[in-house]
Amino acid sequence: MRSLYLFSVWLHILAAIVWIGGMAFLGLVLIPAMRLSEYRAVGASLTYWTGTRFRLIGWVCLSVLLLTGVFNLLYRGFD
Repeated sequence: MRSLYLFSVWLHILAAIVWIGGMAFLGLVLIPAMRLSEYRAVGASLTYWTGTRFRLIGWVCLSVLLLTGVFNLLYRGFD
């Protein structure tokens, strides 16, 4: 049972890394790059396309975070 708990913690941390990394990319790379004058024409379509591509990954990561978080709490005895 302990190995299942360790796998759950590892999966929880991995999902958090992917989700936060994707959000950081959007906020720190994509948005500032679109403010440059040469990318203003494609800014809206690029934001829409990137958001659409990340949407599935974001929902999966959020679901994994919720499920593994509840499992980790139950394993640790939090009722």
